[in-house]
Amino acid sequence: MTRQLTPGDIHLWWVNLDLPAPTVERLAAVLSADEIARAGRYRFEADRRRFIGGRATLRHILAGYLGAAAASFRFETGVHGKPSLHPSTGGETYTFNTSHAGALALHAIAPGPSVGVDIERVRFLPDCDSVAAAVLSERERAAWRCVPASLSQHTFFRSWACKEAILKAQSAGLARPPESVELSVSPGEPARLLAIDGESGEAGRWLLRELPAPPGYVAALAVEAGP
Repeated sequence: MTRQLTPGDIHLWWVNLDLPAPTVERLAAVLSADEIARAGRYRFEADRRRFIGGRATLRHILAGYLGAAAASFRFETGVHGKPSLHPSTGGETYTFNTSHAGALALHAIAPGPSVGVDIERVRFLPDCDSVAAAVLSERERAAWRCVPASLSQHTFFRSWACKEAILKAQSAGLARPPESVELSVSPGEPARLLAIDGESGEAGRWLLRELPAPPGYVAALAVEAGP
């Protein structure tokens, strides 16, 4: 039975990418020649399997909404690298976005509005201060330094996931510096989008939500604001 999405719906799918080798090879049958070639360029077998699992499950999920064979979908890549469905295979009906970290993938499917998701694995970064300088704005860094040391890394990855979700929803990717997206991220409080490129009005165009994630991960969703 075909899955249904109505205006305003966003469906989120968590996928475990650590699959048995026979399952991965069976899933690979739905991939395009380009995807197979891309999988072959991974240096490590675990990364190759995870890529195949992520792309193949995305195809099967889309097939459930569009009532088409998983192998039939064509994808295209935007100017800044964001993938989308080709109009001939459902791109005018649904938008999607996907993210993966470690052994998990997160797929978002929406009927129309531009959507972005990001998942990050919370881990120790020995050079977190220098990374933060490249990701956080000056005001964000000042607030981050006030966070208790025990929550510092977790708070940083929350910020990172939220920024990536916004940038992916905008189809900006690496074309827009992450510090241009300014947030308020405090322990125990939901993240809030404050400004984009210094404009608070621009922030009102986007809806940002942190998502419940498995232990050790953080995740966020961004979508164009609307009803």
